[in-house]
Amino acid sequence: MKYKDTSCFETDEETGQEYQVIDCEVEVDEEGKEIRSEAYYQLSSGYRKLVDLATNLFNRHNDFNLMDALETWDDALFKVFLQVVLIRKGNREINGLAIHIE
Repeated sequence: MKYKDTSCFETDEETGQEYQVIDCEVEVDEEGKEIRSEAYYQLSSGYRKLVDLATNLFNRHNDFNLMDALETWDDALFKVFLQVVLIRKGNREINGLAIHIE
C-alpha cells in the first residue's frame, strides 16, 4: 500500500496529557480504491482477506466482505480472524463469551 504518514500529537482536553495519533492517508486510484503493493498480490487470497480485515477494522479504508472471507479461510486463518477481532475490541475477556484459541 502506498501511503503518507499523517500522524500527529494531540492533547486530551480533560487530562491535559499529550498523546500521539497514528494515522496515514492511503493513496487511491481514479476510482477511489487503495493502491496495493506487489507483495499484497503475492499473498494467498485468504491472507489478502486478513490484510483487508485489518485495514477495515483499524482504518476503515476498504470494503471488506466478511462472508467472502469466511468462505475462504481455513481453521488456522479463522483463528487469526478471531484474534484480530479481540485485539480490536481491546480485551480478551467478554462477559458471557468464552473463546479459547490454541
